[in-house]
Amino acid sequence: MEFTTTSAGLQDFLNSSHLPQPEPDDDAQPIDQYVSCGLTDGDFSRPAYADEERQPSGYVRRIAVDRANPARPRVIVEATDT
Repeated sequence: MEFTTTSAGLQDFLNSSHLPQPEPDDDAQPIDQYVSCGLTDGDFSRPAYADEERQPSGYVRRIAVDRANPARPRVIVEATDT
């Protein structure tokens, strides 16, 4: 799922989803190796990531956030049951 929101809307989404604040990726890995929603390395200009996993019989939720436009952050969400 992909959506564009506001800074306040992003915070509301993170809070209601119980996701941590996204952190910039210091690894030189392409974005599509973290969130697999068809993204490529050039899709986001300033990616930050957050995730939550419940193992062994739970779920995985990951988000990538592009804050190139701080007023309208772009969010990609990936969620899977494990």
